[in-house]
Amino acid sequence: MTKHVHCDLIKAWAEGAQIQLKGADGSIWYDVANPTWNGNDSYRIKPSPPVTKYRWVYIGCTGKEDITIGWFSKEEINTWAKNCKATVIGKIAETKKIY
Repeated sequence: MTKHVHCDLIKAWAEGAQIQLKGADGSIWYDVANPTWNGNDSYRIKPSPPVTKYRWVYIGCTGKEDITIGWFSKEEINTWAKNCKATVIGKIAETKKIY
């Protein structure tokens, strides 16, 4: 017995994943609450939106007053600096997107 063409997506959907169906024109993906799992349709798990991460410069958190540079989103740097008692000096203009 061969497995259904959308078997892995059906399992992900059953576990709570948001499923999208490709529109008839083939260019737009639509959220679907109850997919029909037609073998001729194209489905996917809805991708997470990209998170922009910035290159931050900060002092501390290693037990000594050294300057460190790392990639963090705005939310991550705020949480991390608070928990670690680091001093954030500033954001460098570079960015990269994480998917």
